[in-house]
Amino acid sequence: MSEKYIVRVLTLGYTDVGKTSILSRFTKDEFHDKYVSTIGIDYKSKPLKIGNNITVKVLVWDTAGQEKYKGIVKSFYNKANGILLTFDLCNKDSFDRIDYWVQELKEYAGLDNLYIVLVGNKKDRNKERKVLYEEAKKYAEDNNFGGYFEVSAKTKEGINDLFVDVAKGALKKVLTKNEDQSEEQSIRISNLEKGDFVQKNKACC
Repeated sequence: MSEKYIVRVLTLGYTDVGKTSILSRFTKDEFHDKYVSTIGIDYKSKPLKIGNNITVKVLVWDTAGQEKYKGIVKSFYNKANGILLTFDLCNKDSFDRIDYWVQELKEYAGLDNLYIVLVGNKKDRNKERKVLYEEAKKYAEDNNFGGYFEVSAKTKEGINDLFVDVAKGALKKVLTKNEDQSEEQSIRISNLEKGDFVQKNKACC
């Protein structure tokens, strides 16, 4: 019997780091050089199939990075299972601002309740890089994030690996959320840790 789950993932980061571009590449395999800045919250979704019998619908909330929308974004912290903390590899300031989001999550959601990954976008512009891989990876490790990924929404490098990882980590958070975890849930979690993800070949619902 097939099982279906929904995981909710929230994108956070400064404006113009490419959050919308990453999601468009993941959900529609599209990239546009120019995007209108997100107003408040938007969302996109795509199903992923795990093994042979589990399908995960990854619902991603695309958030605005501007100061005036931070109150709206904050209301979604406790609804998420996974977080994409996103910065621009060519903009050091956008990396330095990640601290703000980490403190927000600590205060309003609790880091233990979320699967968090750090995402450096615009890897295709590597010659313009202002943030070293080692620096960002150490930051992710120091904060006990699930991982650090460098991606390019433009070339789609790293996009699938990113969402495979965050879907797996977020689903594990969903299955472990109940303190009275059943033996069946424990088996599912064990299978998640051992198994591979296979992207479901159908249009987004």
